[in-house]
Amino acid sequence: MSTNRRDFLKLGTLAGTSLAFKPFPNIAKPNISGNNYRFVVIGDLTGGEEPGVFDMAIERINDLAPDFVISVGDLIEGYTLNPDIVNKQCDKFESSLIIENKGEFPLQVKGHFVEKQGCVFEPSEINEKLAAGETKKIPVSMKTETMLYMEDISFPELLLVGKFLQPGKNLTARLPLKWTIDNWKKSKCYDPNQPYSKEQLPGHVDEGWDWHGMADGTFKYRVSNDDKHVFIDVKTVDDVLISENDLSVVQDKITLYLQADPAKSTKDFMKIECWANGETRMAGNALKTKDVKVACGSEGESVWASVKFPRKEVKGNSFRLNFSFTDPDDRINIDPSVLWWKPNWESGRNYPGSGIFILNN
Repeated sequence: MSTNRRDFLKLGTLAGTSLAFKPFPNIAKPNISGNNYRFVVIGDLTGGEEPGVFDMAIERINDLAPDFVISVGDLIEGYTLNPDIVNKQCDKFESSLIIENKGEFPLQVKGHFVEKQGCVFEPSEINEKLAAGETKKIPVSMKTETMLYMEDISFPELLLVGKFLQPGKNLTARLPLKWTIDNWKKSKCYDPNQPYSKEQLPGHVDEGWDWHGMADGTFKYRVSNDDKHVFIDVKTVDDVLISENDLSVVQDKITLYLQADPAKSTKDFMKIECWANGETRMAGNALKTKDVKVACGSEGESVWASVKFPRKEVKGNSFRLNFSFTDPDDRINIDPSVLWWKPNWESGRNYPGSGIFILNN
């Protein structure tokens, strides 16, 4: 028999800075750890589906990024013996590999699926070139010659090779199952009126149970340089600001992480904490502390932070950046969500090369 399904969360994304392919997760074993996790339950669609509602719900689920999704079943209307009608209803739930290149360089992606357990994928080969800003959606179907329950299927393998097409700056990565490659960004020419980036979907959320999507909290940034200095600005977008003079109290905070030399160990970085009341704290020796200038404060419900350091501190022509936003929604929450632009460098989710900026000459 032939089986097609659509994964509820995007199978692959190169959204902003990374591509992570998660093919057909084993629905019997959600990938969770610890005692805090979030999940979504989806009801069935039989009995008269309202057009467009399910699609909107899936987009909302993607924004919330839960740890796993449970469907009670009946995702098609059914109640027919006509195979043409059944196939048409099932077409909506075919899987897709979505590749977004929001970087500033062309991206070449090549790869193939590995056949096993009698599963055959169409297409079996991936070979796509994406211009800067381009998005491609590639429908992917899985077929089997014999009956096979989804929970009995081991993780299918997708081998990908990605390359950013830029003179002297080619970057490749090849991994099975999960492929993550960060699109390097260009630092802009310094302009005090430079607009911020659009609001960013976090690359990871600690204490995700306390985060209710981008309407609850997120951030935006801008990075620029001139001949002498590098400038970094981060600003939160929040529904409520929690600020106290006592820094030991959990409150809204931006934390920046800087590596002047991306080739060094991830542990070799400068950490800069910024609070809404204007207080700052720096640690680490990746940059000369006396040469780093930091300012921060609040604006409405937002916290902002600005960092300036000498360009000569950057080894070569690039540096590495990450930042997080601690986002309590009230004064009694001692375990608030922490939104990360890139996965925490000190966690197992960290991957080499994330958050690299190339200086503008």
